[in-house]
Amino acid sequence: MEEKKIYIYHTNDLHSDFEYWPRIQNELLKRRAAHEANDDFVLTFDIGDAADRVHPLIEATNGQVISELFNETGYDAVTIGNNEGITYSKEVLNELYQEASFPVLLFNLKDKTTNREPDWAEAYKIIETKSGKKLGVFGLTSPFYESYEQLGWTVLDPIVATEKFMKEHQDKADFWILLSHLGIETDIELAQDFPIPLIIGAHTHHVLKNGKKVANSWLAAAGKSGAYLGEIQLGYQQNDLVVEQVHLLDSEKDLDLVPAEEKIVADYLKKGHDLLSEKLVTYAPQKYEKALFEKSPLMDLLLDAISDFAGTDVALLNAGLLMEDLKAGAVTADDLHRMLPHPIRVMKAEVKGKDLPELIEKLLRADRLIYDKKPKGNGFRGEEFGKIYSKGITIKGGKVYWLGEAIEEEKNYIFATVDYLSFYSIFDSLNTHTEQTVYFSKLLREVFGDYLSKRFTKE
Repeated sequence: MEEKKIYIYHTNDLHSDFEYWPRIQNELLKRRAAHEANDDFVLTFDIGDAADRVHPLIEATNGQVISELFNETGYDAVTIGNNEGITYSKEVLNELYQEASFPVLLFNLKDKTTNREPDWAEAYKIIETKSGKKLGVFGLTSPFYESYEQLGWTVLDPIVATEKFMKEHQDKADFWILLSHLGIETDIELAQDFPIPLIIGAHTHHVLKNGKKVANSWLAAAGKSGAYLGEIQLGYQQNDLVVEQVHLLDSEKDLDLVPAEEKIVADYLKKGHDLLSEKLVTYAPQKYEKALFEKSPLMDLLLDAISDFAGTDVALLNAGLLMEDLKAGAVTADDLHRMLPHPIRVMKAEVKGKDLPELIEKLLRADRLIYDKKPKGNGFRGEEFGKIYSKGITIKGGKVYWLGEAIEEEKNYIFATVDYLSFYSIFDSLNTHTEQTVYFSKLLREVFGDYLSKRFTKE
């Protein structure tokens, strides 16, 4: 028996934004049933960054709710993005897909201890259609080298990995599909260099409404946050599989409204908050308030927390990181998540005394340019950037003082901050003048929670 057509549906970079998920799930189930009734062959893939710890239900379940939702929807395979790969510890990532009924396809990530693929991943999968054609599917994720290294993984350069993969496996399938959480530029490079007929992309949140033909490859991608659902149609040309159509379905305009979908989405949020509220962290003896444009008691507390964690006497942060006040009384994991929803980590920076005044001046000048704006990406989840405040740094008469003392040019100075500041070009002086150590073991809110537990006794 031969299938009439092969349909591939794909999502990417959902980032736990469930606004359109009920529609997407309904559409995928409905279309699969219709296609299979018509003797078509159907596959559904996700290309990573489905789990984003900014959503309380993702945080409360360590991301495992995504596997549950994908199981219900009949996904055939996924790969991981950086949100799955580097915002979770190795131990949590090892359990993330334990209930998944689909394979996680990933060729360029190895366990640093064994130098083998993780137990939860497969290098590739061969899917045989009704007519006997072999579809090969493999996955690659973004090479955040330092992040993965500190978390106990080795991530391989995707170009080198693809060359190795094709040499070893190219002849095992009639048609290869790459699930690529690498970004549009790398996808184009791969298309130019390797015989991969279909590359389904992610990571850079690019929207390819009708696909993009590069060399002999078709590229597909569906933006972010479920705004689009991707559909690809394969057919036959002289008994060879070919891409016939690549297009996107607009979730707002093209997908059917689902009854009570707003309640479904709200329930995901409520369930997450409820679960996190059950996890007591400590008791705060008083209320600590936040402020965007003046130094607040809560900012002082957070600066103390990161300096304690990094083992420094000096720290600096932007006030917009703090989304809510710290209330008096019981402090739960939900309070910390509401306050600091970002997937951001503590960073230690070391700078020579001769470069310190210029660094501080540039940081504060950049602060003034964006303090009332909402930066996009790089892990920030706030509404406004806010002013930068420090612990231990003062400026008097135009001179920078460190713990009240004048700066010595040949002395090394170490301070704590957060990694996402180094991702912005406006803070390039941070990368120019400092040696940096990022602590990947905990997110900022976890560091803060540990400090509060240590500073305030549980009652």
